[in-house]
Formats: sequence, C-alpha cells, structure tokens
Amino acid sequence: MKSCQNPLLFCRDSAVHVSILARLFSFLGGLAIPTVSYVNAFPHTSALAQITPDATLGTESSVITPNINIKGAAADQIDGGAIRGSNLFHSFSEFNVKDGQRVYFSNPAGINNILGRVTGNNPSNILGTLGVNGNANLFLINPNGIIFGQNARLDLGGSFVASTANAIKFGEQGFFSATNPETSLLLTVNPSAFFFNQIQPGTIENRSTAPTGFNIFGLRVPDSRSLILLGGDVILNGGTLNAMGGRVELAGVRGWEVVGLNFDGDKLNLSFPENAKKTDVSIIDGFIDVRTADKNGSIFINAQNFSMSGNSLLVAGISEGLGTVNSQAGDINITSETVSLSGLSTIFNTVESNAIGNGGNITIQAGSFSLSEGAELIAETYAQGNAGKIALQVRDRIAFDGMDSEGNPSGIFNNVRPGAKGNAGDIYLTAGSFSLTNGARLQTNTRSQGNAGNVIVQVRDRIYFDVVNTSDINNFTGIFTAVGTDGEGRGGDIDIQAGSLDLRNGAQLTANTFEKGDAGNIKIEVRDRVSFDGVSILGGSGASSSVGEVKEDTTIPAIGQGGNIEISAKSLSLTNGAGIAASTVSGSQGNAGNIKIVTNETVNLQNNAGITVDSQGSGKAGNIEIQTDYLTLDNQSNISAETASNTGGNISFKLQDLLLLRRESKISTNAGTAEAGGDGGNITINEPKGFIVAAPNENNDITANAFNGSGGKVNINPAGIFGLKPLSRQELERSLQTTDPTKLDPNQLPTSDITAISQTNPSLNGEVNLNTPNTDPSQGLQELPTDIVDVSGLINQNLCVAAQGSEFIVTGKGGLPPSPYEIISANTAWEDWLISSQSQTQPTPTTNNSSDKQQTESTTIIEAQGLVKDANGNAILTANPVTVTPKDTWLHPQDCHAILDFGF
Repeated sequence: MKSCQNPLLFCRDSAVHVSILARLFSFLGGLAIPTVSYVNAFPHTSALAQITPDATLGTESSVITPNINIKGAAADQIDGGAIRGSNLFHSFSEFNVKDGQRVYFSNPAGINNILGRVTGNNPSNILGTLGVNGNANLFLINPNGIIFGQNARLDLGGSFVASTANAIKFGEQGFFSATNPETSLLLTVNPSAFFFNQIQPGTIENRSTAPTGFNIFGLRVPDSRSLILLGGDVILNGGTLNAMGGRVELAGVRGWEVVGLNFDGDKLNLSFPENAKKTDVSIIDGFIDVRTADKNGSIFINAQNFSMSGNSLLVAGISEGLGTVNSQAGDINITSETVSLSGLSTIFNTVESNAIGNGGNITIQAGSFSLSEGAELIAETYAQGNAGKIALQVRDRIAFDGMDSEGNPSGIFNNVRPGAKGNAGDIYLTAGSFSLTNGARLQTNTRSQGNAGNVIVQVRDRIYFDVVNTSDINNFTGIFTAVGTDGEGRGGDIDIQAGSLDLRNGAQLTANTFEKGDAGNIKIEVRDRVSFDGVSILGGSGASSSVGEVKEDTTIPAIGQGGNIEISAKSLSLTNGAGIAASTVSGSQGNAGNIKIVTNETVNLQNNAGITVDSQGSGKAGNIEIQTDYLTLDNQSNISAETASNTGGNISFKLQDLLLLRRESKISTNAGTAEAGGDGGNITINEPKGFIVAAPNENNDITANAFNGSGGKVNINPAGIFGLKPLSRQELERSLQTTDPTKLDPNQLPTSDITAISQTNPSLNGEVNLNTPNTDPSQGLQELPTDIVDVSGLINQNLCVAAQGSEFIVTGKGGLPPSPYEIISANTAWEDWLISSQSQTQPTPTTNNSSDKQQTESTTIIEAQGLVKDANGNAILTANPVTVTPKDTWLHPQDCHAILDFGF
C-alpha cells in the first residue's frame, strides 16, 4: 500500500483503492488457505462426523441416507422429518459435519423452511459442506454453540440462519424448542422470532475460508438471500461470509429475550426489542462481502460490544463492471454499546470501477466508537454514481487515533475518485465528545466530476484535535474537504457544533479547492471556547477555506472562489502560529472568502497568529468582520485582507471595551505590488465605549495602503485611542527619509502608525478618520519625568494659611491621567523624593498667599464653647458663655507661628 505524502492531493492509496479483490487476496494470503490461530470457544468436545436424530418427533424422526449423488458428488442426505404446511422440522441430539463430508437436507415439494434443532448438550461442528437439495431456507438451532471450521461451506438455494436460541417462535401459536422439545408445537406458519432464556447462550464462531466461487471464499448463500448468525457471542475468527446482493446479519443476545424474525421477499431480517440485553460480536481477520449489481446487499450488526481487528473487512456497494442507472447498493448498519476498529480493519461501501449506480450508507449507533492504528470507514465512487453517506450516532465518546505502519491514517473517507462521475456523500457525527489525534482525520473530496461531501459534527461537550508528532510529514490531523487534483465540482462544507473546540500542534479544519470549483464553507458554533494553538511541520493549527495550488506535475491554476468561515463562541484564541484563512494563493484564479467572528467575551491572537482573507492570485481579497468585547493582537500577530493585484478586502470591528496591539502586530487591507494595481480596502473600527491601545514604539500598524491604486479608508470611532499616530504620505516620507514608493512602508518605522496612502500617486491617498472625543492620539502615551524632586520646597511652613484659602495642583505624578478619557500608563512612574538640608536649600512658598516668616502679628484661633441667641433670635457662637461649663478642649489656642511638637 502507498502511504499518502500529501492528503491535500488526496493521493492516499489504501488497498481498496487498488481493488477490494487485492485486499481479499492479501487477507487470504493469496489463494492458499491460511492457518488461523484461535482460542476455542467451546470448553467441551463432541463426536465429530456424527448426526444423530432424536426421538422427539416420534414416527416423523429424521433419517440419514449416506452416499447419495448430489450435484455430481457423494453426500449424506437427511430425509424424513415432520412436515407442517410449508415447514419441515428435524430434531437431533447431535449434529456435526466432518471435514470433507457433504451433508444435505432433502427439500420436498412445497417446503419453504427447513428447521433443524439440536436437543443434546454439545455444540455443532460444521467442518465440511452443509446444504439443502433445493431452494428452502435452512435454520440450524443449537443452544450449546455452533462452529464453522476453515473448510466449512454452505450449499443451498435459500437463506441460512444459525442460532444458539432456545427455541423458534411461530407467531402467538407456539414454539419449536431445543431445550424443551416435549412441549414443542409443529406449526404451519412462518417462524416469527427466536426465544432466548439462558444467561449466556452458546457462541457461534466462523473460521471458514473455503473457496465457494470465483474469487469468493468462506460461507456463502445465493445472491439476494440472507445469512444470519444469532448467538450468544458471535466471532469471525479468520472466517468470511458472503451474500452478494443479500443480507448478512450478526447479532448476540443473552438472558430472557425475544428477537423478531421478518420475511422480506427472499430475504430474512431480525428485529430487536428496545433495551435488549446483548452479547459481543468480534471480527478478527474476518471478511464480509455483500457487493451487488442491483439488489441492495446489506450488513447489519447488533451487539453489546462490536470489534474489528487485524485485517478485517466489511464490504458493500456495487461490484466492478456491474450495475445499471437504477442500481442502489445496500447499507452497512452497526448498533452496539461499544464499537472499536483497529489495525487494518476497514468498512467499505463503494461504487467500484466501471460500475453504474449509487453507493449505500454506513451507519453506526453506539455508546462509544473508536478507530485506531489505521482503521477506516470508506464510502466512495470510482465510476458513474454517487457515494453514500457515513453517519455516526454516538452517545458518549468518538476517538480516532494514529496511522498504520505504512502511514495510512485512521479515519472516515468519502470521496469521488479519478474517472468517476458523481457526488461524494456527507459525513455526519453526533457524540458527547470527539477527538482526532496522531494523523487521524475526516476527509471528503472530489477528484473528478462531482461535488465533495459535507462534514457535519455535533458534539455535546469537547472536540479535541492534536497532531502530537509534529515532525511527521504524513501526520495531517483534522477535517479536510476539497476539490482535489483533476476535480471539477464544489468542495464540501464543514459544520461544527460543540461545547468547546481545541486544535493543537498543527491540527486543521480545511475546505479548500485545488482545481476547478469553489471551496466549501466552514461554520463553527461553540458554547464556550474555540482555541487553535501551535504548529507542525505541515503548518499551523486552524481553519482554512481557500483557493490553493497544491498539485503535482502541472501548471494549471486552481479556479474557484474561496469559502466563507463563520465562528461564534464565548471566546476565540489563536496562539503560536495558529490561524484562520479564507485566502487564495499565488497563481490561482478566484476571490478569497469572507470571515465572520462573533464572541461574547474575547478574541485573542498571540505569537504570530493570524486571520486572513488575502488574495495572492488574480482575484479580490475577502472581508473580515469581528464582533467581541476585547480584541488583542500580540507579538507579530495580524489580521489582513490584502491582495497582490486586485482590490483589498474590508475589515470591520464592532468592539465593546478594548482593541490592544502589542509587539509588531498589524491590521491591514493593503493592495497591489510594483507589478500590479489594486485599491486598498477599508478598515472600520466601531468602539464608542471602549479604547484602542498600542505601545507607541512597538511598531504596531493599521494600514489601508495601495501601491499603484487608491488608498483605502480607515474609520475609527473609540472613546479613546492611545499610542497610534496617523501618518500622511508626506509624514511617512519624512520619517523614512525616502520618496521611493517601494520603501514607503510604515512597518519600517519603530513607531505605531495608521496609514491609508497610495505609495506611487499622492493624489490617490486614502483617508484616516478618527472620531475620538477629548483625546489626541499623537499624545496618548507620554513619558513621565524622572528628575529628583526636592519635596521640602513643596511644604508650606506657615501654619497661618489654615485660616486662609489655598489650592492643590495635580501634576501627573504616578501616571495619573489629567482627563477621565485618558488611561493610566502601564508603566508606573516613580520618583525618588529627597529632603535637602535647610542650610543648602531655603523653603519656597508653594502658594501665592503665604505670609512672611518674620511676621509679628498673629491670629489666635479659639474653639467655640457655647451658643446664645440675640434679641432678634439669631444664634451666636461664643468662647465663654456664662451659662455653660465646657469640658477641656482638645485644641489649645496658640500662636500660628509656633512649632507643633507631637513628640516624634
């Protein structure tokens, strides 16, 4: 198998992409029958090659006739039995078929169902050929267990059911029981259910890989018929099952349960009660094949725990070279509490090469679901017809992890392959939580005529993607939809709903186009946090819906429109190289997409993070809209809608509290180069109650420039703006000391600037409009003085000023703003205070009403001691009223020039 060096090209080439047949030969080790190691599911032994009728049917007991020529070879024929209507009943105490033996039930006229029960205590070992000499359905019931050996074969004209049920039910009329044969009724109606009453029914195990047709191996029923294994536990231990265009059903139950049996034309199927107690189904290096021309071949599995390991395969679809325009492949349905696939295990539903018709669906309902070590779910079309959909409905956790030894990833793939004509199906996931790690992925694309499928993910709690091994070139982790190489159609959309979304170490969401067709859209709705962090050798974490040019051996440009990206969340964080892009690359033809971000709290870009709708091809840049309370760009982060040769996009911010730019961060709608024109886009920042802040000497810029075209417009409406200064073209020329248009870049200045210029034509300069009440952004952040202050000169030595007016002047000490519209500096101003010696520095009065220290006249201050009324009723404060005996006062009258001694 070929490992994928670039999944964006969708070059992945697992064995199914060579052919299902090649994978089957790999599974079988060529045409040789492999030696399969296994753990015997049966603790006791039985006499092989022994078929012993019991006496429960009286005179209608079964009769074994040996050496009958059946279909050109010697066989043992089972005659007799009890006929009731279209049903034929047989009963055995032992039922085994030895290796090389051929055993056939006779099929009298008018018989549609042959039912054989085993009433003894031993399991049945079917090591040779078991058949019906006619077209009746065959039911084999043994509660102790049934095992099919490596050379076991089925040879019959109808459906086959093997079960470890206790009895078969016939409507409401009675049972044909293996554990209570005396009470059984032989009835004329079709069997309607299987009855279980054991805590742990017997196991059914299949190891058969016997050739049963051209490139067909193992147990096989005729086309369009059913093959049902109903346990107890059901195990495919190296064995294969075939029902071309029919139905294969595996199921396990325990305890007291009734499983319904339904007749649908030539096919049989099971129905389970709600909350049925189930057992396990395991496929170990096993293979199930129901591919068809037009008969809806399907696979159904019901279990408590379902697992596939080793080189196991489930295959449905339309076979190579078969089908018509009306052909419809069947579905693969799995219902289990836990579902796990590991190793090279794969579930396929494909329209193969040169086939005609539509593929079927893959549906899994589970409590938890996992893929690991390169296990996959695949629905594809290689020919004329649409691929089916893949749906996972999981109550709790979905986890995909890792790759196989050849670099093939664990994941889900739904593709239109080269040479096909049709659409890829959608991928649906619902779960409690969802993780992709170590190269695992979801992927849908078109590499021919048709549209890629959509990916819809609905998760109650957390979505977590992590590359982990960031140096592995094959380690693409994430969700990928695309119009791939040679594709002509529309890329698929990605729709995510979750509690939170975390992408780490280069994990990605991409909906790109690399050929002819528009990229898909990405929509993310999260209740809590969206976090993209880190990079790998393949790029940064994030979301991309772009027009790319990642093609081998071709110079044909990608033609199509970039998709749109919408994110709504409580907060958004892009850190350490992460990004969101709806851009176009150099050489592409088409416009970039748009990005809209709405959060309740914050949008944070840090350490070379970016949000871009740039166009480096021939098309226009897209637009960016961000609504949030706090928007932060730090350490070379950027938000841009730039273009190389066309009109720049527009950027619009609706903010509540703060826009903060730090350490060479940029907001840009620049357009054009020396070789190409284009007008600068517009930047609008509406923040009527908030502030815009940039460190003045950290080279943070807001630019809407054009090289040859017109500069854009920058409209800013904050309550205050600090650290950013608008620069005209002339001011930029003076600051850079050049008029060279190629060097008129504010990024070359250490200051933080706002520009909207034309680099080549001053008459085409744009506009910068700052609607900021009460603030001057050019003086927004001022450096405070650091000189030593003599505080002795700030203290008035005259106590008599207490009787006079005075004033206090704030001079900005400590970074206090002189206006409520200004902000406090992030760097606290500090001054060392020093009281100089009196002999060196004379005190300086600080107010214009200070008195001379040599003044001899003084004013005495006396505390009021009483209150009297005059003749007119006015209240008068008195020092010594006659009628009052005051307490001792705490303030004694004294000269205002006296030195107060507090005893310090």
